[in-house]
Amino acid sequence: MRRRIFLYAYAAQNLGDDLLIKIICDRYPRVKFYIMARKDASFALRKIENLVRIPDMSHFNRIFSILRLKDTANDFLQRMFSRYC
Repeated sequence: MRRRIFLYAYAAQNLGDDLLIKIICDRYPRVKFYIMARKDASFALRKIENLVRIPDMSHFNRIFSILRLKDTANDFLQRMFSRYC
């Protein structure tokens, strides 16, 4: 079974974070990494084979705030994937 790890990083074409994500993914090629990022987050991250992008749910955050729910959609997904990974 392949190991799964959820990465929490700022993936909006930020050289430092993108480079760190690439180094980690290259260092551990047998591990499947997951990251929550927008669709247009970074061109460099699309080329990494063992990195799976989970769509950002920022449009649902507005609905959560209108309903006055404590957590945002992103918080909920992060908790869910931290249990899964």
